[in-house]
Amino acid sequence: MRKMRLVMAVMCVFHAPEAGAQDSQNPRTETGFLSGRADSAAAFAEESSLYAEQAAEKADEAHKFARRAYRSEKSEESKDYARKAMRAAEEARQTALLARESALQAYHASKSAVQAAEKNRSS
Repeated sequence: MRKMRLVMAVMCVFHAPEAGAQDSQNPRTETGFLSGRADSAAAFAEESSLYAEQAAEKADEAHKFARRAYRSEKSEESKDYARKAMRAAEEARQTALLARESALQAYHASKSAVQAAEKNRSS
């Protein structure tokens, strides 16, 4: 289901310039076009946010396993690898959280664009 919405959003964004060129004569239609394009961007940003959140959860899980390996192994070399794995997992988690935050900001910005387009359409 998610992939279908993502594909639809991408298709709307890439086919949007053609539709805008045809409808640029009518400001009301152009506003509707912009609203649709912003809705597509909002859907795409929301999907990105969900994927980033899933990535952060997986990085947390990897970090937990690396921590367990670090605690259970006796060999110094194994502990060194476990430390590196924990650092990498933590960096991945931080990056995923930043991506999620960025996607949420894009989502809210596109929602604001939709509201502005709707306001322009009604006036």
